Amino acid sequence: VYSWRYLFEYFNDKMTIVTWEPRGLYDSEPPSDMSRLTVYDHMRDGLEIMKHVGWDNEKFITGGWSMGIEIGLEIYNNKPSRIAGLALLNGAFEHVLKTAFDFPGMYPLLKGLLKTATAAAPVISPLSQFVLAQPWAVKVLESLKLVTANREFFTEVIQEFSRQNFAVYFPLMLELNNHSAREILPKVKVPTLVTAGTMDKMTPLSSAEFLRDSIEGAELFIIPNGTHYTTIEYPEIINLRLEHFFRNRVFPDTWR
Repeated sequence: VYSWRYLFEYFNDKMTIVTWEPRGLYDSEPPSDMSRLTVYDHMRDGLEIMKHVGWDNEKFITGGWSMGIEIGLEIYNNKPSRIAGLALLNGAFEHVLKTAFDFPGMYPLLKGLLKTATAAAPVISPLSQFVLAQPWAVKVLESLKLVTANREFFTEVIQEFSRQNFAVYFPLMLELNNHSAREILPKVKVPTLVTAGTMDKMTPLSSAEFLRDSIEGAELFIIPNGTHYTTIEYPEIINLRLEHFFRNRVFPDTWR
């Protein structure tokens, strides 16, 4: 929720925004069956939440940031008549570890590290929490060019992220890596906005370009010097571009 603060503030008087913390992350309890961490499980959670807030028959925009792209695409695939538009912010559409940190041999290394961390979660999870909670953690991320702006707020976000249950987060990321929404892309028939940062090492620009080229009529908005965290680094730019998309392509007759 921290990551969306600027977006909530900007659109507060313009639209209703519904979000949730995926199962096992932050304040959502982990499932009793740890195999139920797939993108399809998160998609079904999202649809149940839509029912809970009374959006059984409402049209709404879906999508999201990072892993939210794949969840949003699965929601569209499940309920296409209910989706008014897609906002796909800085994320991959399939096999996230294959495109992250584009160096030779990185994919098997990342996958192996996650598998090891999952197996050793009783030790690795508290260690990860400790490291991320340190005041120097953001400086390290900056030196690696994983974040480029708004250090003060990003520090708050990292502090919040440090309380993550990594015993769930690690296997969840492995499940995310198993997923692909490639076959959904040509089926999308609603206005779609894709965003990408030129410095994003987790989901490279090529992933966003593929989304644009595979979804009919999709727009691609590139943020110079933006990393994976453009909603935190350059919120004014992102919010203005989203509003332009909502006003002109999704709700041209009703936006005010």
